[in-house]
Amino acid sequence: MQYRSATGQLHEGHITPDEVVDEVIVNALSQNDRKSELLSVESWFHRLALQAICNLMIANSDTGNVSLGASVGRQNVSGSDENALQYHQPDDKLQEESVIPDSSIATPEEIIAGEEMVAQLDLVLRGVSILDREAFVLHTLEGFTVDEIARLANRPAEQVRSSIHLARAQIQRRLPAQNDLKKKLLGRRGIA
Repeated sequence: MQYRSATGQLHEGHITPDEVVDEVIVNALSQNDRKSELLSVESWFHRLALQAICNLMIANSDTGNVSLGASVGRQNVSGSDENALQYHQPDDKLQEESVIPDSSIATPEEIIAGEEMVAQLDLVLRGVSILDREAFVLHTLEGFTVDEIARLANRPAEQVRSSIHLARAQIQRRLPAQNDLKKKLLGRRGIA
């Protein structure tokens, strides 16, 4: 969705991630799109997500600039927060030993670094086609194999390999030699 927004195919806020997830869940649970035996569950969900984005873009294309979620006036807030305030006890606080860190959740620094990497990658890969970019991202960042990408995108494996090579060449040309992003992207996976 970020790539389609960056390239102007999708307006900001036109489709929300929640809408895409809802659409994927509905399609996964319906009998319309059965999971292929050749695809892993992750690949199948990725394909459903791509289809959902395309379907939602088409379905929402005639809505124009009307936002159903935007507030049109001043809120009528006449209630009281008394019940919520009564629950809070002034001397009640969370003890440090009660907190258990969750190592599976990214830190704020990791989240920002990831978003920055995606933004840089979008800029660098603007010169390649959507199919080339998608194949590169799936292979390098998501860890899909060439055969999985070929089944997911309904393309021959040689075309997928060619797409990955074209995207790698674009990164080689557009990023300077000492760039950390270039080192990470080109050092993550071997040649496809």
